[in-house]
Amino acid sequence: MPPPPPPPPTAAVPATTTTTTSTTTSPAAPWVTAAGAARATPFPLRRAVLLPAVRPYASASWGELAAAVAATSVAASPRAAAAVAALTATAAATAAAAAATTARPVAAALAAALHAGGARHYVGGGSLPAAAAAANRLATAGVGTYFDYAVEGIGGGGTPAAAAANACAAATATAAADGSAAADDADAWAAATADRAEAAAAESVAAAAAVRAAGGVPGGVVVKPTALAAGALLHRVSAAAVAAGADDAGWPSAPASSRGSGGGRQRRLPPGAAAAPTVGDLLPLLPPRDAAAYAAAAERLGRLATAAAAGGVALLLDAEAATTRPAVDALGLSAALSTNIPTTATVHTTAQLYLDGATPRLDAALAAARDAGVVAGVKLVRGAYCRAEVAAAATAASTGPGGGAGGGRPLCSPLLPGGKRAVDAAYDAAAVGLLPAVRAGRVALVVATHNAASVGAVVDAAAAAARARARRPTPHGRGVPGLSFAQLAGMADGLTASLAAGGWATAKYLPYGPPLECLPYLLRRAEENADAMGGARADARAAWREVATRLGLGGGAGGA
Repeated sequence: MPPPPPPPPTAAVPATTTTTTSTTTSPAAPWVTAAGAARATPFPLRRAVLLPAVRPYASASWGELAAAVAATSVAASPRAAAAVAALTATAAATAAAAAATTARPVAAALAAALHAGGARHYVGGGSLPAAAAAANRLATAGVGTYFDYAVEGIGGGGTPAAAAANACAAATATAAADGSAAADDADAWAAATADRAEAAAAESVAAAAAVRAAGGVPGGVVVKPTALAAGALLHRVSAAAVAAGADDAGWPSAPASSRGSGGGRQRRLPPGAAAAPTVGDLLPLLPPRDAAAYAAAAERLGRLATAAAAGGVALLLDAEAATTRPAVDALGLSAALSTNIPTTATVHTTAQLYLDGATPRLDAALAAARDAGVVAGVKLVRGAYCRAEVAAAATAASTGPGGGAGGGRPLCSPLLPGGKRAVDAAYDAAAVGLLPAVRAGRVALVVATHNAASVGAVVDAAAAAARARARRPTPHGRGVPGLSFAQLAGMADGLTASLAAGGWATAKYLPYGPPLECLPYLLRRAEENADAMGGARADARAAWREVATRLGLGGGAGGA
């Protein structure tokens, strides 16, 4: 079957004309992999269809509108965004040190200032009830909610609990191998922190299930892996997996500590497991203490997945840094294979397309779900840790084991070669290439992006296929089951509103938590705005236009 023709130009959200890819598939083989899409014939993308111009802040209160004006205006200015990122970094660093010092009031004051200055535009409130109220407001515009307990987890950095856990883990990393009392204390601290995170996520699952039961707009819950297991543990598990033969794209040589504690021959992954290992494949590679902690993290995720399946809500496993990726991928795949069923995907794993090797890893995970006879849940993102990945590579090159200027060994960058253009092409190819599998009911796809061109590519391709089948998309995506879009709260608001108004299933990531402990999350958002070089200008224009409209000074639709 030849690629679908581009749709005719219609009224739409302004979108930059770009190039994406189409897929050539056989009706007998609906399972289309991202790699297959990348080899397809490109076609020029017309302007996105079915995305009307809207007023994204029309239903906002004056207080919410003021926060939107402040936040988007800052984000639209590269210098202002960089300054806010620096201020947020200072506040986060102060908060990290505040666990055992008198600096906590200073950190709290900085957090309050950021919150008052517009940071609250990016969060749903300080508690789950506040986030639920924000979700109800989003639902009036046909937008769903992914509840996200925004307190970064063990090893996530920034919060007093995480800082203490990190310090404890670092101080007892060697002792952990021989079972000392200090290591026992570190394990107990990590387990208690993970238990609190699991309880918070379980409350979010219950809230999302209540929204669904009340007939609200579908959504779900986001779970951060470093909230369920220490980042240091996930790194050790990942290093052991790579040393045993797992995918090592962009990975440095495994440290000696990951090569087993008995000095014997290195264990290898079972045949066929290297491309997409599960938790069961990795546990035999680990020393007893790490194996017990990693198994406990898998059990926590499994309990959350079971609850989410019972409530009929999606559970999205969030992305983490590349050094923990193999362990995180195994956690997500294991939960998906044990929870998802032939007709529904509860657990959605995340593919970060800015990482080298992301496309073949995605293909391997899809194949594992196909072989298990369950629907694969996939969330596609470009990536959230670019700065951290680059910094880690530079640090390893100067301080790591081996040769190099600082005694270090150059670290292979985990990022996809070719820069932004290559990442954009990989993302669009994966998203568009998975649509036939979505239509066949084999994949539940969340296109998580703020990029209007990527959204346009997916909307155009999906709408063209729907027209070919004499179907039209209907509210909440019932015309394209299994396909949805997602954006972060406070970012790409015009795009979100236009998708919802056009009848496409869309939802907002809605973080919540105490302002002080949300600082690490806000830091990543501030850095993202600074790197975007004014990518929020459309939302800033929409926010100011809404002010003008309310004051009778003009304005109107066209906020995207």
